[in-house]
Amino acid sequence: LCGVRWDWKVTCHGPVGETKSVVAATGHPAVAGFTAETEFLTQNDETYLNLQMTPRWAYDLHAWSLHGGVRFPMLVTADCGPAPGSGRMAYIMIGHSVEAMEAPEVRKIWKSTMAWLTA
Repeated sequence: LCGVRWDWKVTCHGPVGETKSVVAATGHPAVAGFTAETEFLTQNDETYLNLQMTPRWAYDLHAWSLHGGVRFPMLVTADCGPAPGSGRMAYIMIGHSVEAMEAPEVRKIWKSTMAWLTA
C-alpha cells in the first residue's frame, strides 16, 4: 500500500543505540529548512536494513542512515503511486524512541513531512 515493506528473508533491525543519519538539501518540502547536507545523531534509535521498495513507485530519497558504510533510507517520498488515484507517500524511519525524537533535525523532518503530506 505504501510502497515499502518488510521481507523477513532479508530485512532486519540494525543495532539500537546512537544512529548517524544524513539529510540532503533536496529542496523538497519534506526537508524544508535544510539548506545544506546535514549529518546528525539520534539516541536510542535504529536503522531498518534492507527494507524492500516497490519498484513501480517514483521515490525521492531525502535522508539516509549510515550503517556499515552503506546508505539505508531514512526519509523517502513519492508524489503518487502506480495505482490510479494514488496520493502522496512518505516513509520516515527516523525516531524510534522519545530520545531519538529529541534531536531537532528529527522534529524538523517530521513536521515538514507531515505539512507536505497534508497540504
